[in-house]
Amino acid sequence: MGLGLRLAQVADMISSVLVTIPGPPLAQPRHRVGIWANKSGSKHGVAYYQPQHAKEWRKQAQHHFKREMKGHAPFSGPIKVTVWYVLERTQTSRGRKLKPGRQPKSTRPDIDNYEKALLDAGNGVLWRDDGQIWYVCQRKLFAAENEVPHVVMFVEESTYDE
Repeated sequence: MGLGLRLAQVADMISSVLVTIPGPPLAQPRHRVGIWANKSGSKHGVAYYQPQHAKEWRKQAQHHFKREMKGHAPFSGPIKVTVWYVLERTQTSRGRKLKPGRQPKSTRPDIDNYEKALLDAGNGVLWRDDGQIWYVCQRKLFAAENEVPHVVMFVEESTYDE
């Protein structure tokens, strides 16, 4: 009985997932600070919070993560992540006209701010904690002509066997 259960669990496991999040990527915004006090002024304090648009983006990302995980538990081992942030195309980049296909985006926001928002959103859904990630490969690109902004992320449970 125990062996049959373990075999069923192994057959039900996944080792990788490909997720597409439609819409523009989110660069992690700075935490906001609010000062509060009760009406009498006897109690007061400081509260740190995320802007509402960041909470909404995280919720949308987690929805797509859950859909692709199809009920599977978060990965528990070492993880490799490959990400493409495809951003809205602008007419020019540093005074040059962009070519028709995707082009590297070397302007702000910094790529690590996109990374922070995305990897934090995966906590508890794709992986237990983003500290499990040992390898990340990222690209920040202008969209091709007629392409809409989105994020593509490939996640695989992996070991350092390369």
